[in-house]
Amino acid sequence: MILPLSILYAAGTLAVPKLSAQESAAFIMLAASILVFRTFRERFLLIWILGWLAYGLSLWFGVDSAAFTTSPELQAVSQAAFVLAVSLFAASILIYTHFREIHFHAAHDHRFDHDVLGRAGTVLADEVVARVPLEIAYRLLAIAAAVQLLRYRWGRFEIGPWLMACGFFFLHLDWAGVTGNVPTGVF
Repeated sequence: MILPLSILYAAGTLAVPKLSAQESAAFIMLAASILVFRTFRERFLLIWILGWLAYGLSLWFGVDSAAFTTSPELQAVSQAAFVLAVSLFAASILIYTHFREIHFHAAHDHRFDHDVLGRAGTVLADEVVARVPLEIAYRLLAIAAAVQLLRYRWGRFEIGPWLMACGFFFLHLDWAGVTGNVPTGVF
């Protein structure tokens, strides 16, 4: 009886990569969000679900992943999925709070497409030059969503919105020179 179980365990290890604790937590939150959506059918929950999916994928392709060996391409996929996750979480919060006063002037400018694509190719040559605006942009987005959530729920004492808003301040990309000294479990 022990021999078939050990063979099954070995075959399972080879066939399916193990998930780390952070990856498992992200995918558990994804499953919980799907169950909540089935109950309440709120529109912002769809975007929230996509945010958890993107966050889980960013952890799965990340530097500490047990599923893949680290490569620059997978790190880029991980970072792109992380920024997408933060953007989706922020969009979900803005839909939840009925925030309609967002104006995207760049979307109406036809020169924007070519200008951004042209600069992206030159900026990616230097990692620090590309990394600092990326860090500033997604942190500003997360902070704006957290502030909007706190403004919307102001006057009602509920711990959930406050914890979520505070949690947005701890979302970060892994940057070797900056976050390498802090253990990953802290965040």
